[in-house]
Formats: sequence, C-alpha cells, structure tokens
Amino acid sequence: MGRPRISVFLLASIFLILFFLLIIFYFNELNPIVDTTEGAEDATIRDLNEHIGKYIGKKVRITGTISSPEGDYMVIVNESEEFIVTNPQLNLKQGREYEIEGFVRSRPAFYYRYYRVEYYIDVKSVREI
Repeated sequence: MGRPRISVFLLASIFLILFFLLIIFYFNELNPIVDTTEGAEDATIRDLNEHIGKYIGKKVRITGTISSPEGDYMVIVNESEEFIVTNPQLNLKQGREYEIEGFVRSRPAFYYRYYRVEYYIDVKSVREI
C-alpha cells in the first residue's frame, strides 16, 4: 500500500477556490453593507483617526475646513487633525468650513491607493457653516 495521491485537478480547484475567497475578502472585509436609513453619528476627526475601526461602515457627521482639494478627494482639517473626504460631484472650496455627513470607507479604489489613502468618508450631504 502506497501513499494516497492527490490529483492535480483537485489541488488546482482548491487553489482557485481559496484565491477567489481571498479576493472577495480583500475587497469586502472592511466595507460592510451599511444601513443607509440610520442617522449619522457625530464624530470628531481626531476620534476617527484614533478609533477608525469602530466607524468603518457607519454614517458619521464631522465639521472642519477644507485644506486641499485634490480632484475627487479632499482633505478636511479640524484642530490640526486631517481626514480624507471624497465625492467627485462635490465642489467644496478650499478654506471654507463645512459640516459633512457620509459613510466611513476603507480599501478604496485602486487610484486612491496611489495617494496612500487608507480610510475616507464617502460624502452624502454637505452644509457650509
């Protein structure tokens, strides 16, 4: 009696299944499906930066001044803390203060990685203060 042999087909199938599960996990792990009907939670930029894990996928409301608009994403600053907000349809002006409401996201689209953006707020509503 020899050792049992595992077919190449079985190994390839297992590899492909694990590969696709990894891809699904990679793109969905930190961006859960969110309830868009729930109200926004008030947060500070400092709190977002320090405790990002508890805000991912939640709707938040922050205030701050736009410090640098960079195409379809912007940097918002409050008390010397920075955070990225994004929405290509927004036309926010640099130096103005806004109240922003949106969903905290991570693992953004490929081109956001170029700018080393790890977490951002996908803006749904804006009010100038």
